[in-house]
Amino acid sequence: MATRDATIGQDHKLYYDSAGSWSLPTWVELTRVINVEPGDEREDIEIAYRGADIKRHVAGQRDMPLEFAIAFKKGDTSIDALIAAYKAKTIVHLADADGAIATSGTLYTHFELELLSMAKPENLNEGDELTFTAAIADTSNDPVEVTAP
Repeated sequence: MATRDATIGQDHKLYYDSAGSWSLPTWVELTRVINVEPGDEREDIEIAYRGADIKRHVAGQRDMPLEFAIAFKKGDTSIDALIAAYKAKTIVHLADADGAIATSGTLYTHFELELLSMAKPENLNEGDELTFTAAIADTSNDPVEVTAP
């Protein structure tokens, strides 16, 4: 049977490090994730000077924001941990993977993040969901891209 070469959104997975250890993470899949929006962008530094008709640009510092939505469920330990981390301003260690993290060949990025916002819309005809916005935390660990062995 043929397999597809492309990955689709449904293939991707988001993981939470329940041990909180950069060097020896214990990855737990956040199974109720709806959407994940990883960003990767650089600041645009404009260079303009007299005598030049065209502005120039230099790529500045890189930013890697992450936004994700989870279908809320009372008593889900991973969701409870994220809520507690947000309220306590605790850094979380997450991994965004293009498949199961323990599968050979899976590409994932893991990073330590500050949870900057948490929203829980309560729409009449929709299930409850939590949306988190996160940004790279000020730690000694830079985001790392890994291909699972």
